[in-house]
Amino acid sequence: VLCVAAGCGGRAGGPRDSADLSGDPRSGEDYELEDVMALYADSFDKLLQTFSAEEATLVVGYKLAHMVEWPEHAFRGPQSPFIVGIGVDSPLLEVARKILVVRKFRQRPIEVRAYGDPKDAALCHMAFVGGGEASIVDAIVARQSEMLTISTDEAVAGRGLMLNVSVENKRLKIGADEAALKAADLVVEDRLFGLGR
Repeated sequence: VLCVAAGCGGRAGGPRDSADLSGDPRSGEDYELEDVMALYADSFDKLLQTFSAEEATLVVGYKLAHMVEWPEHAFRGPQSPFIVGIGVDSPLLEVARKILVVRKFRQRPIEVRAYGDPKDAALCHMAFVGGGEASIVDAIVARQSEMLTISTDEAVAGRGLMLNVSVENKRLKIGADEAALKAADLVVEDRLFGLGR
């Protein structure tokens, strides 16, 4: 698990001059993928000082999703939306409706759906799963073969969801469950597996 904050170093690739995460996630301005993966402590500290934990979690999850390929049959057509599921009572829901719908995912529009049932979550391409969904995590995991799942709370991390992106004490934690990623019917870049080490 990578822990990113001032004074909490992350493992990443070689050094860069800076990781520019100064764009506003609420405006649709995008971050470079390599900036997210560089995981520079000072840059993420700045991100968390400027934006809410919910905004930071969504933006990082969105960028990590770019390291995943879905099978063609996961979409009804070339213009079908990329569907992001968020628990109906999650604090991420309203934030996602503001900052994700102004983006596109590989030229596809993004649709944010609230789910309260594992069957509804399974209709999404990516699902954020928080503490409010603790009672249905196992059922979500059982249906995640073509759905990228991201835990956003330590209460549900380590229960078979593919990725973890959470903020605790102003520290951004990013991790991966390698077994869950390998078992999925998704094509995953090797860099994601490294997050679990």
